[in-house]
Amino acid sequence: MDYLENVSVELYDGYFVDLFVRVSNLLAIGMYEKFGYSVYRRVLGYYSSADDGEDAFDMRKALPRDVHKKSILPLQSHPISCSLRVGKAGDTFEVKIDDADKICTIKEAIQKKKPDTIQGEPDKLKLFLAKTEDGKWLLEKSDVGKKLEGGETTPEVKKMIAENEMMPSWKIQDVLTDFKMTGELAPSSKQIHVLVVLPDQQRSGSTKKQQGHKGMTAAEASRCGFLFEVAQNLAKLYDFYCMYGDDFPRMADIFKAVENGDWKFRLKGGKQLTAVALHNYFTEDQWLALMQLDWKRSNRIHGGKVGRTSEGKRYLVLTHAIATRRGIDIFKDIATKAGVVGRPTEFEVTVEDEFCT
Repeated sequence: MDYLENVSVELYDGYFVDLFVRVSNLLAIGMYEKFGYSVYRRVLGYYSSADDGEDAFDMRKALPRDVHKKSILPLQSHPISCSLRVGKAGDTFEVKIDDADKICTIKEAIQKKKPDTIQGEPDKLKLFLAKTEDGKWLLEKSDVGKKLEGGETTPEVKKMIAENEMMPSWKIQDVLTDFKMTGELAPSSKQIHVLVVLPDQQRSGSTKKQQGHKGMTAAEASRCGFLFEVAQNLAKLYDFYCMYGDDFPRMADIFKAVENGDWKFRLKGGKQLTAVALHNYFTEDQWLALMQLDWKRSNRIHGGKVGRTSEGKRYLVLTHAIATRRGIDIFKDIATKAGVVGRPTEFEVTVEDEFCT
């Protein structure tokens, strides 16, 4: 406050100006308490749009956090503690990230931290927030934390993996806010913040074992079989890079081809088999639905075909999160468009809890 008063006195002299500054300061403090730091600066009259960039930096450094969340959110760096399960043992380590970093950036940082363990592409890693049922971070020295370090996956950890998945496009700031892990619950020491799950193909040298449905529920197998058959049918129309060879296309390969524009039309007798570009083959909603289903599937890589009901209908079993009325219609349209079935009425989509094996 002394600084502001001194600046004002240098510009103008007199009792009135001094009184005005004091009243402005009191008003600004009140506005700060209610609305946040940026309003405080504007009331005092030395916040200009020309200084937005520099001012934002000053605000982030001046305030540890904005209690009322009405002004610019602080940009902070956190050491994030990650727990990586490798074989029968656990491995806890730290990576430093910023609030503005996306989850995909954390995956790259994790791979750099553990290059000997994680040798595949970092985007294949799956990350889960280590938030316990009571809404707090998993403590390293807790019973669950010690068992995790020893390689044991407890029911508590399985619940975190089932409910706290972190999507690649999310920012850390979004994750912490959405999961209500800010303020007093912001990440600190002696905690585990992220559970890292390796794809099975990075821990196994055999792809043949990964292609079976052993150890899967019928619902999981239906999702993997559906995605594999859709990928196979698209691979008949388009040429793109397949990580496990042309005989084993995955939706992940297709998503990457669409994102990078790295695909070509397949030709038969010198003619294209379709006139539709790969990125236009499905609608935006359909692409998003496929990405969500692919992300929710089992961590293993699986082949197979779409299953059939006792009446001979092809079927897909969805989780409750995806199986909205619109979601069911979207997957019926995808199945028809991808050649899994001839008409939407020939494809049955059901909810996991209602599905009987």
